Parts: sequence; C-alpha cells; structure tokens
Amino acid sequence: MKNKNAFTPLEKTANFNRWSTNFKADGGSMPPSAQTVGRRNSLTGFTLVELMVTLLLFTVILTAIYSSFIIAGNYYQTDIALLDVQQQSRQAMDWLVKELRESSESSIVIGSSGPGINSITFDTPQENGIQYYVTSGQLIREYPVGTMRAIANNITALNYAPGSPTTTLTITLTASTTAIKRPTSIQLVEKISLRN
Repeated sequence: MKNKNAFTPLEKTANFNRWSTNFKADGGSMPPSAQTVGRRNSLTGFTLVELMVTLLLFTVILTAIYSSFIIAGNYYQTDIALLDVQQQSRQAMDWLVKELRESSESSIVIGSSGPGINSITFDTPQENGIQYYVTSGQLIREYPVGTMRAIANNITALNYAPGSPTTTLTITLTASTTAIKRPTSIQLVEKISLRN
C-alpha cells in the first residue's frame, strides 16, 4: 500500500527549486499551473524590446502634447496681437469720429499738407486747426500746432472720402501687425455726418 502523503525525490527537488519544471511521480513533466506562470512572469521583469516599445510610445505621446502646447501658444500670441491692434484702431476711430462730428464741412481740409501721406485738418467749436495724420506707423493728433500726440500704433493707412451729400465723410482706418511671423490686419470704415 502506498502512502498518499509520501513524495518521490523528483517532486522534492521541484519544491526546493521554484523555477525548475515540476515532475510527476511517474517521472513525466507536469504542466505549469496558472500560479506558477504568474510567479515566473513577475520575477523575470521586462524584456529590452518591451522597454524600447514603451519608451517609443511615451516619446510619441510627449511630442504630441508638446506640439499642441506650441501651437496653442502661437495662436494665443497672434490673437493677443490682433486684439491689441483692434482695440487701438477702434479707440483711434472713435476719437477721430467724435471730433469730426463736431466740425462743419467748410472747416475740413483733406490733403497731404502734414508729414503723413493723407492728413485731415478741421475746426470744432472749441478748437481750431486740429490735424490727424499717419507717420511711422502711428496715428498722430496735432493740436495746437507743434503739439503731437500718438493716438494709436500699427496704423498703416488713414483715408478720407467725401460722401455724396457734402455733409458726410467716409473714414477708412487700416492697421496691421505681425505676430510670430503671421501678419494680421484690420480695416475699419466709418461714415459720419458732419455738423451744418
């Protein structure tokens, strides 16, 4: 009669050596159990190929994230530059329109008498000889003569055109800037009615 708790020398050797193949009592090899396979994988670590594939995936993901941050930063800088140009242009146009609405058509002189390509000189009930012109990328308001004030920067053109009724005037203000090698520009057009 055989003792069920007894073991053969091969089984005893397999118990002492965890990484060796387990043997049956009859001398054949026994398939590894799920517990043995899990223990074997946790003890062996990662292969070089697995580490390189993981490193490659990690690099691709970081590159994509970094690129998206760079693109977002570029758009942010461009939008900030465009916003600045828009604010300055609108403020300059509002200032100019407010003063021109107070003037009469007989007091307006459009020409290139000032340092800019296109200038406008006019009188209001409170002030005489107000002049607006563009020079060196700035919209300048000159009053009194010799006292210049920069109203806006990045202004490329300021044009005036009399309207079909002589009491109207159309003003076109063009401003532009370059942010991160991307030119941005804005053009404002305002049609105003002059005081009689």
